[in-house]
Amino acid sequence: MKKLITIIFTMVILTVQGQDLDPAYYLFGLSFDYSISTYPGKRLKRHKFNPRIHESDLGNILRLSEVTNKEFKKIKSQKDCRNCDEFYELKSVPWKLGEFYNFFYEKIKGTRPKKVTGIVKNEVIENASINQMKSFLAGIYNGFGTMSGDTIIFQFGHVNSKLEITERFIDSLDGAEFMKTIPVEKDILGGGPLLIFVPKGNLKKFLLNERKRINTLANQVNSSAPK
Repeated sequence: MKKLITIIFTMVILTVQGQDLDPAYYLFGLSFDYSISTYPGKRLKRHKFNPRIHESDLGNILRLSEVTNKEFKKIKSQKDCRNCDEFYELKSVPWKLGEFYNFFYEKIKGTRPKKVTGIVKNEVIENASINQMKSFLAGIYNGFGTMSGDTIIFQFGHVNSKLEITERFIDSLDGAEFMKTIPVEKDILGGGPLLIFVPKGNLKKFLLNERKRINTLANQVNSSAPK
């Protein structure tokens, strides 16, 4: 399977299907939202975007590799992570969290590390080009999206700033015929709000093509796998 994925990766790079998108904004959409308070071991602004994608989502992995033009690798088993070897990540990533977030540290009484919250930089939103907004939405779709007919659903893991940015970028592009947010009672991992919308015009065509591309890449792997 490893050789097969390497072959498919080479095919992906040669197709240059992802070069029109902004890789940094694509990763920004796809990655964990650091506006949620965490307890980091090091300064997050120096960390790099590198989401982990499960092996069952090979189309998503290949699409990320295609957009960023970066190779990926399977993560090795770790003592504190039983199923880490079921995930993939990019081998190298040049884009740092500090390019998109300002981080604020707060000492919580009774805890040793400082709690940190990221605030998305204003210029990331205000100065985003049309291509960067589309790239962000494509990344959101890769990581959190499903599509049924013309309706798209984004399942956010937490109540976070990405929901607001997503709504703003949708409105700044072609907008939506219908858009509704379904909140959650508790902010838990995997239990964040749902954004349900029906995109219009070129945005609809763009997100449909993103889904098709992910599916095409997944099918290439499946059709090439030994029977």
